[in-house]
Amino acid sequence: MLTDFQDGRRSNVAIVSEPFYGDGILLDQIEEMVYPRSIRLKASGLADGWPPETDKSIVIVQDLHHLYLRRIGGFEKINRFLDGISTSSDLFIITCNSFSWKYLDRVCNIKRLFPVVLELPSLTSSQIRDLLLSEYREDELNFEVAETPPGEKPCPVRLSKKEVLIKPLGKRFYRPSLEIQVRDVRDILPCIGKKVEMSSPRDLVFEKLARMSGGNPGVVEVLWRGAMEYPNVRADMLKEDSSGVDLDYDHSFILSIILSMGIIRRDGLAQIAGPVDEALYVLKDRGLITRDGDSCSIRMESFKKVVDHLKRNRLVS
Repeated sequence: MLTDFQDGRRSNVAIVSEPFYGDGILLDQIEEMVYPRSIRLKASGLADGWPPETDKSIVIVQDLHHLYLRRIGGFEKINRFLDGISTSSDLFIITCNSFSWKYLDRVCNIKRLFPVVLELPSLTSSQIRDLLLSEYREDELNFEVAETPPGEKPCPVRLSKKEVLIKPLGKRFYRPSLEIQVRDVRDILPCIGKKVEMSSPRDLVFEKLARMSGGNPGVVEVLWRGAMEYPNVRADMLKEDSSGVDLDYDHSFILSIILSMGIIRRDGLAQIAGPVDEALYVLKDRGLITRDGDSCSIRMESFKKVVDHLKRNRLVS
């Protein structure tokens, strides 16, 4: 893409990833390649939605999703940015939250201005293993798996509540629902005469990391630190939460906005959804978000659970 630009052909680039993925590291590498012809800016710092005048021919914009809010009048900055790109001869390289990117493409057809889209993939358990172990010597770490107490077997069935909306009445109620936990069913297969291949303690750790993180590198790192008691890595410290997310639609919608923005201030949320204090209290109390002053973000340990819940309710794709 950079070679094409040097030859006079421009192909704007979008780097799309989930929150916490660490796309800033990739931008660092790109910036090093194109320096000193480039300028790097954060979208949140573009007061009117367009970069300041510069003699640089390559413009790098981080976190493009911070140029819009999902409300009336909330697209002025990003529309100005996209209009500017369409008439500019500069090369633009941007990063964007994957959940916002899909939404913006539906609303603004944003892909038309970015012929090259790099969607950073989820990591597999083997890729997670290679990534984490690259910092250690061979056999430097000891992987441990706690034994299940004699006679104690996991229960593959969970009782939960499912929200049901009666449209003619405009009311919601909750009905009991039985959920089968596939992971636990797999765990008890030996008890019903099935022969299964047992993973090594090391493989078990990385399989759990992949499952709990959804392959998100930033989430993996947090979970890995929680399991580490150097030089021991304890699989039992990776506690998989099989409980569901029990939220009404309004709270789920606010949660989807926080996910799509990566990080957002309370006043920005209020511009989109109105009063949000009660919702933020509920979301934080249930361990789904963290708050740092007025800023809100998804709690990393709950990231996969949040994404799964919002996808089931079709609030993100």
